[in-house]
Amino acid sequence: MQRKSAMKSGRPLPTWAEVAASIAPIDQAPWVVNLLRDWASSLMLDRAVHDAQPTKAKMRKILTNVANAAKTLQFALGNDSTREFLELEGSVRIENRGGLDHALRTIAERAALAAVSPRISASSKTAKRGKGRALPADALSPKTFCAVIASETCKYLHHTYPGSRNVKAATAADLLWRASGGPTEGWGNSLNSWRYHFERANSAAADKIRQEIRRHCVEHSHSHQQLSQSGK
Repeated sequence: MQRKSAMKSGRPLPTWAEVAASIAPIDQAPWVVNLLRDWASSLMLDRAVHDAQPTKAKMRKILTNVANAAKTLQFALGNDSTREFLELEGSVRIENRGGLDHALRTIAERAALAAVSPRISASSKTAKRGKGRALPADALSPKTFCAVIASETCKYLHHTYPGSRNVKAATAADLLWRASGGPTEGWGNSLNSWRYHFERANSAAADKIRQEIRRHCVEHSHSHQQLSQSGK
């Protein structure tokens, strides 16, 4: 996957030492090489999960089908003759019919509401255009995840978060993205494209992953210090 991505972009993959050096000199924080390499597998997995996510149009269609299916079930099981025949000939006992009716009604209402969410719909009748995947409001895209890794590592080493227009941070994220096999074709000015993702990286939606990356920074840094001291 990484080799194919490099061939498409026409640029060789950066080494992990080059990625780390874009954040801090290797002699000052050599442990960053292993830190970023370790997070690369999570970034690759996140891209795979994101690529499997339905498009906006497909998600809208799925949710509409869910709403219609729930309505159909609610209506059919609300009919005594249908329900009794199902129980007798299908060898099934439908318990708590009131609770089931409520659940199906709620699913139908909420699925219909989700189908017209502005995240995936341009209007009540049409989906948003574009190839973007259907993601809920608090979800982070793989590129934003990559920006969080670069941003949090910079924060740990330099004690302040890089701004969304910080060229050095954008360069680090771009190198990390390519080193982990991320596609780059069709990006135009790749450094400018990171601005939104660094803004998103500082949002509340990224709090949990920022804490996890910070914890890994502490562990890698301390492990390196211990090894250095034991080797003296």
